[in-house]
Amino acid sequence: MRSIALVVCTAALFEALGASSGRAECLQDSRPVNLDGSNATCGDKPCTGVALRTYTCRTSDPNGPAVRVEFDRFSDGAASAIIARKASSKGLTDAIGSPLLIDNEVSKTYADLLKRFGAISQGDFQNDRWLKLEAPQQQTISATVSMQDIPTLISTPSSDGIYSLFYPAASEIATLRTRTIPAALNYFYTGDPGDKTYSIVFWRPMKSADVTQYGANVAAYNRLLRQAEGKNFSADEAQSPTVPGDLKLLDFLAGSSWPSDFVIISASANADVILKNFNGPDCGGSSISALSFNVLLPTVLLDAVTIENISSHPIKLDSLFGGRADTVSLRALGSHADAQIAAKFDVSQELAPGQKLLFPTRITLVPQCQEGQGCAGDAGDWSRMLKASADIQRHFKPNVFRNMTRTAVPLLKTYVYGPDVSIGGVVINGERIDFTQRSANFVDLVMSREGLSCPYLMSWDVQRGKWVVRRKILDKAPDKQREYTDVERFPGFQSRFRIEEREPEVAFLKAPALTVTLNSGEVLTLEPVKIERAEREGGYYTLYWGDAMDVEFRLPDGIAAQQVLETRFAVPGYYRRYPNLLAQGGQ
Repeated sequence: MRSIALVVCTAALFEALGASSGRAECLQDSRPVNLDGSNATCGDKPCTGVALRTYTCRTSDPNGPAVRVEFDRFSDGAASAIIARKASSKGLTDAIGSPLLIDNEVSKTYADLLKRFGAISQGDFQNDRWLKLEAPQQQTISATVSMQDIPTLISTPSSDGIYSLFYPAASEIATLRTRTIPAALNYFYTGDPGDKTYSIVFWRPMKSADVTQYGANVAAYNRLLRQAEGKNFSADEAQSPTVPGDLKLLDFLAGSSWPSDFVIISASANADVILKNFNGPDCGGSSISALSFNVLLPTVLLDAVTIENISSHPIKLDSLFGGRADTVSLRALGSHADAQIAAKFDVSQELAPGQKLLFPTRITLVPQCQEGQGCAGDAGDWSRMLKASADIQRHFKPNVFRNMTRTAVPLLKTYVYGPDVSIGGVVINGERIDFTQRSANFVDLVMSREGLSCPYLMSWDVQRGKWVVRRKILDKAPDKQREYTDVERFPGFQSRFRIEEREPEVAFLKAPALTVTLNSGEVLTLEPVKIERAEREGGYYTLYWGDAMDVEFRLPDGIAAQQVLETRFAVPGYYRRYPNLLAQGGQ
């Protein structure tokens, strides 16, 4: 069943909220939610409902105003219903109530996008939506709800949570049929080295020209399809030259210069199947030579803060304060372009007891990458996929195509469009309540920043019984051409070392060596007696993101540790950041 998912996700944005100068306080709380006919799970066990994370905030007067603050994330379907003020479904009302929407610059941007590009999904079960709520501690609740058709920004029906759109990549397919990988096309392998089969994923970043030249690409694709099928070709199999609305939306957001880590075009197929089908179509003409390229569409999310009056009397919500970004064009979440400055947002809204308002704060486009979908959405997945691809390449040594030089796994970033605000507190009845905020919304806020680089060296502290981080190493060698030997000095004798790759990159290390200076003036060079947790490939120990290498040395017989004045740990190597791997492939 294909349906439009209406996801309401309580974001774990605020780990702690504290009082400002003793005047007010906010305490973490929860709001129970259940849906009629729903299925709820808490972790891997069924439960009766979920507890959405909220915060109860009070002014300094114990008998004064009190509000419930909630930070929510809405999927495109739920957000569109809210922005269009059509959130009349009982299921959606059960989830979020009937909040008063504050028309701010974020909501106006979303409404404008809906006006330009909003469309009703053409999938099955038009009036049935799958409503799902996700709360902390792996709590989820879902139910089918019936509501009127709602135009959404992404109108392609989802399949298992993935929005995938066919793309007529005629030029790429034609070149691949000659057993040659086009110059602009990257590839990597998926599968299990223990199996006898594997798949190849071909991909490249999407460009604005892919949208503007869509009609010409369709015409070329239809000619290629007609040629492949011959007399079996049917006009019903030809693709329409009309540019899909979802691609028009992305082109509007990204402009003439699309970021290379925003959206990709990809095709995946079993290698043996590809080679057996070079001269004919597959799946009744839906693909050529078992190759069908698709666009993995990002999902559009709307972040918002809701504030509910839980007092027994009306309150005046004067304003919200926090920060806002100067840039409104498409930019990577957490990038310098997305930096915020202090801002105040006038609301001047009276809330009756039980009344709630909703203040939109951000529009994000999040990559939809799942296993087998041809991309990675975070550095951890990217590292595992890159390592699996390398394992398959080493195990099978495949060489079925020419120009197999651009091996790379795509790592896509979360992007922000339009105004971006953060809320750090409220003013109620003239009294300010501050929030202590720590963003934990996306792991790639840290791991996708290009300023992060190079592996970490650790040493074993015998007295404390734990590993101690010394520093980053090989920071001057972001590619093989700049490989060098990095040296770290230690007083006395140090025998155990660990090198960790903590960032989205791959470290290539040769065997470390240890030089010890004795109190007699003699200098000894030692080789490792043990190297663990790392695999050697082509003369290098390869550390992917999350990997570590443990190295141990031992003094020669007859020499005690007390005789060592200084230890020097030396490791030759280099590292490759993701953008470099993406551009050049391999080592």
